[in-house]
Parts: sequence; C-alpha cells; structure tokens
Amino acid sequence: MTDPSSLTTAEIEHSASDLPTDSCPVGTTEPENTAGEGLTVSLMEHQEQGLYWMKSMERSNKKGGILADDMGLGKTIQALALIAARPAPAGERHATLIITPAGLVKQWKHEIIRMLDQRRHPRPLYVVHGGKTRVDFSLLNEHDIVLTTFGTVAAELRRKDHRPILSSASKWHRVILDEAQHIKGPKTRAAIACRAIDATYRWCLTGTPVMNNLNEFDSLLKFLRVETYSNKNRQVSQVRVDGEGRYQDREITRLQEEVKSIMLRRTKTSVVHGRPILVLPARITENVYVTFNTEERQLYTALESRSQFQFSRYLSHETTTLTVSHILGLLHRLRQACCHPWLISGSPLSVRDLSQSQGHLVANAHRFSEAVATRLLRYEDIRECPICINMVENPVILFPCGHNVCSDCFATITRSTHRETHCPYCRTIIAPAEATDYVSFQEAHYLMHTSSSSSDDPWRSLGNLQDWTAEGTDDDINHSRRSLLDQIPGITSTIDPWSRYGISSDLTKASNKRTFAQLRRLALAKPTTRDAYQRALEGSWISSSKVDKALEIIQVVRAQSETEKVLVFSQFTSLLDLVEVPLRRQGWRYHRYDGDLTTSQRHTAVMKFATDPSCRILLISLKAGNSGLNLTAASRVIILDPFWNPFIEEQAVGRVHRIGQQRPVHVYRILVPGTVEDRILEFQNRKRELFQGILAEDIGVKCGPLEREDLAYLFVSQYYFYFLI
Repeated sequence: MTDPSSLTTAEIEHSASDLPTDSCPVGTTEPENTAGEGLTVSLMEHQEQGLYWMKSMERSNKKGGILADDMGLGKTIQALALIAARPAPAGERHATLIITPAGLVKQWKHEIIRMLDQRRHPRPLYVVHGGKTRVDFSLLNEHDIVLTTFGTVAAELRRKDHRPILSSASKWHRVILDEAQHIKGPKTRAAIACRAIDATYRWCLTGTPVMNNLNEFDSLLKFLRVETYSNKNRQVSQVRVDGEGRYQDREITRLQEEVKSIMLRRTKTSVVHGRPILVLPARITENVYVTFNTEERQLYTALESRSQFQFSRYLSHETTTLTVSHILGLLHRLRQACCHPWLISGSPLSVRDLSQSQGHLVANAHRFSEAVATRLLRYEDIRECPICINMVENPVILFPCGHNVCSDCFATITRSTHRETHCPYCRTIIAPAEATDYVSFQEAHYLMHTSSSSSDDPWRSLGNLQDWTAEGTDDDINHSRRSLLDQIPGITSTIDPWSRYGISSDLTKASNKRTFAQLRRLALAKPTTRDAYQRALEGSWISSSKVDKALEIIQVVRAQSETEKVLVFSQFTSLLDLVEVPLRRQGWRYHRYDGDLTTSQRHTAVMKFATDPSCRILLISLKAGNSGLNLTAASRVIILDPFWNPFIEEQAVGRVHRIGQQRPVHVYRILVPGTVEDRILEFQNRKRELFQGILAEDIGVKCGPLEREDLAYLFVSQYYFYFLI
C-alpha cells in the first residue's frame, strides 16, 4: 500500500483521475474557481495538492473523505480553499456547515474572516452556538458558512422542534467535521447527530483518525457514508483478530484499501519533488528525569503495592463489573502520586467533594433503580463525556437517571446554586449530592454480580497478583475504609510520609478540615471563594520534585532569553494550581487555559499570551489544549505528566510546532523513573505501532485492541504482559 505522505503532485492527480465521477443532477452546474481564488492568503504547494485532491473527491462518487494531515500543516486553510473553489450551485443547498469543538469556535471565526475574500463572500459566516441556536434554516442557508459545535448538534438531536441543523428541511451543501476524532464513539449523541445531517458532501478533518483500535474508524466511515460500512450491521469490529492479537491479513488489507481510497495524510517530514513539504525549525524532545525525595518514594511505593493488591482481588473473580474504568481509577492515583502528594489527599473528582467520603459514594451507588443499575452493568464502556466529548477515566454518574459526565463538566453544570440542575443527556432534574462515580458504583455492585470460577476466565492464567506485592501487605481485605493511609500497606505508625505535606496520617481525625480537592471545588462553585482558595494555597503550599524541576526549567528559559515563552501542560488542573503559587511569588506573569474557564475566557487567555510580551507562561490542561489551538507564540513546552495515549501529547505539542513557528521548539517531558510513568512510555510506543500498522503495509503488526491486558502491564512493574496480547 502506497504511503500517502510520499505522493507527488503528479501521483495525487493520477490517483484522483481514477476516481469514478458522479454527474450533477439535471439542470444544475458545479461551479469551480482556481486554487486560491476567493482567498486573501496564498496556498503552499502541499496545500494546493490537498485542494486538488479534495475537489477530485467531491467530483467522484465518494463525495468527500478524510483529510488527515499532521497537526500544523493547514487543514483549516485547505477546507476554506475548498469552500471558495467549489461554491454551491444555485438552489436550496447553499451553506457549508462546519462542526468544531467549542473551544475552537472563535479561532475558526477569526480564520474565516481573515482568509475569505469579503468581496466574493459578502455573507460569509453565521455562528450557531450558545444562545444563538433558535434560528430557522432559511436564515442559515443565506450564508456561505455556518459554524457550530459538536455539543450544539448533539443537543439538537434531543429536541422535537427548533432544529435548524437536523430538521428535514435543513439541506446542506457540505458538512465538515473539524477534529473529527470527537465522533469516534459511534453510539454517542454527537456521532449519531452528525451522521443524520443531510449534506451533499461530507468531510472529516483530523490529525489522528484512530487512537486506540480499528473500531474507531466505524464512526468516521459511517458519517462519510462509505458504502461498505453504511449498513448498520457492518462494522470495522468485524475485522477479526487472531489468537496472537494480530489482525488477519485479508481483513486488514481490505480495510486499508478502503481507507486509502478516502483519506489523504501528509506529515511534516513528507516530501514533494524531493523537498520537504514544510520546513520548520527543529523540534527537540528531552525526557527530564527527577528523583523522588524519601517521603515521596515511601508514599508512592506503598500506594503502588496497595493498588496491585486491590487489582489482584478483581483478577481472582469473574465479574461483569471488572472494567477498564475501574482499573483506570486505580492508575489515576499512581499517576497523581508521581506529581504531588496533595493530589491524592482528596479525590480528583468533584462528586467526591460533595459526598465527603468513599462510603457515601458507595451508598449513593445503591440508590439507583434496578433498571438503571442493570443498564450500567450491561455496558462496560461509558468513558465518553456527552458534553465535552472527551474520554473519561472515572466518570461521574448522575442520580437518578444514571447518565455520566466527566468531573470538569459536572463542576460546570452544578456550579450555579440558583437553579435546578438537569442531566445534559436526558434533561432529568438531578441531585448533585446524590451522584456517585463509576469506581464506587462497581464496588457497590461488585460482590452482587460475581460468579463462580471459570476455566474460560482470561485472568486465570495471570495467577494472583497478591503474590507479587511488596512485603508487608495488609491482608485484612475486609477492613472498612477509614482513610486513604489505612488502605496502604507497608507504612508503619513510625513512618508517616504524609507529614511533610501537611496531610494527617488519619484523615478521619481531620474531618472538620476541607481537603485540597474540596477547597478547589468550592472556589469554582463561587467566584468569591477563589481568592480564599488561593490564600489557603499560599499559606500551606509545599513543592514536589516535579514542580521543582518545572520551575528550574522556566528559570533557565527566562535567564537565556527575554522573549521566549513557555507552555506548561498537565492533565491535572489541581497540579496547575500548585504551580501557580511559586509563579506568583516570583512575580512571573502567566495565564491559564483549562476546562474550568468559559469559551470567552479561554480565547482571551490565548490572545493575551500571544500578544503580551510580559506574559511568558501559559498553564494549560492537556485535555483542553490538545487540539485545534495555534500557540506558536511559545517555543518551550513542559509536559508535567505523560498521558497513556501519545497522540494527545502529540496534538498538544503540535499547537506549537506548526506553520508560523519561527524558533526551534524544545519539549521537556518531566518523568519519575521506576514508576508507572515508565510503563506509560512503553504503552505510548505500542499505540504508535497501532496507528502506523493501520496506515502502512506492515499488515502483520500487532495492533489489536489494547484493553485490560495492557492495563495489567501498567500495574505490575516486575512482570511483562506482552506475551498475552
């Protein structure tokens, strides 16, 4: 199979000429303009090639495809060039609908106004988002482009009226999904809504068309209405995996050929006429290793030992509630312990702040009706938030309906105390204080749904992880949950690694005090409490090994140059709070960009970071800042904690190393050796093999589904589980 990234202009044209064409309906014509006509900017050579390919795809019976260029190669300008080059013919279908993540609406709006020639596009844009959703399609159809969000389209699916995007009268010339990986879950409302859109041409823009396994192509192929996969009974998951976890040659070849026929992908290293398609400043990535201090190491070792022991309990039972979400919940703690002990002094979930204790969460989990509990037990994977469309490690489960959201979105929808809170999925009135999380739900129903041992249990071959835990493991597995420390084996009464961080070794004795996570959620719930929260952090703040190293890197950058700017990425917004304290003490100006901010606040933060020379640091959450943003004002990137999916990190770095970057880009990944972070790096390499195996000719590559066996590897540092997969 030919690598699309190596195609020359002639080869792209020859490939496009082989596409079967589909003539226009009688009485219509398909107007076309030359490349760049209707734009105020010029196209680079590879972008002209991309435009040629997109025009050819629309003229063929494919009527669209996947533009999967690497981050920073200009997918946006190629899409706008297509809109300018192939305007709608006279008739009912005039507007192109662009669907994007909410955080990118203002950036798209800015690019549309900047790039489209207003003389040719006097009514270029209408935005359907926020309060501007109750409009008629007739008004939208008067514009060249209608810009909306995945959340807006998903919400419209639930309504019986006021459906300007999805009504039977809404007939679009073209629909473009930006960051199309947001619909990779085919059962999400966003994916269902996007598939229902009536459009002549259909496009997906994404630098990562697949992140985890081949099944993620299902939703994209169905949205594009690829004939082979349009039948709801035909799925990519029917591509079979052999006993060694390798996709069978004939099946994977068929899928690869299908993908090849509808997708164009170029990377930053692709070559045109013997020259790189894009000459960017160098990118240097450095793994910066830090060493735990004595207390941090003791705490991490004990927590890891206990986590392995808890995991072994689940391996020794066959249960319908042994799910990836539960395993990730345990891993979440280990990853947090690598960053700062305060992150595990309270739960990372806001729902736990409301419920005060793990016991309360488990009690809440018993309150759901039998029908809701059965539904939750039946479906293993509920890890996608219907609001932000992001994958969630341990989702919040709303009461009484049982639908789930991520913790950030839960904090947002429950922030106001002056009105009723509704489930974003079904609009049922919910009781925030009676919510639970998925790990607690599994614990509540775990013993009720176990069955006798089975020879078919895939975990039997692993044996019991209890034999592999550290000496000193607490065998009293029936002991009630009194505190986090009580659950951690290997810590005696004479060793208290928590004391250095101001954390009581018996959290129950400090029940009148609020945890770090509780203070943070209170600050978010009431703006007036944010100052109190920051003062509390200032008064009791203590650093960690990772925070120290990040500050050291920032200090060096500031000493070397008066103009270089730094991005600091973390998955944990609480960790970014802790980084803020020393930045304020040093008098270093900075901004924040995370999911707790409104869309307008995020846009303001990016603009000020880009334009204010005195603001040289942007603290940014990995989830909020991994897609679509242009952050070329920065040339230094610090990643505080590795993410299990390498493409999330790649997208984040791609915000900096892209067209418009004038400096060499230095990426610092701060890691703690001898921890779960080592295994996460190995896990990332396997994810890359998956992606490369799908797009290249290496059919035999081991790129099967990466699920529970992989997570077992993440838990056990002494043993390797590659032989299982």
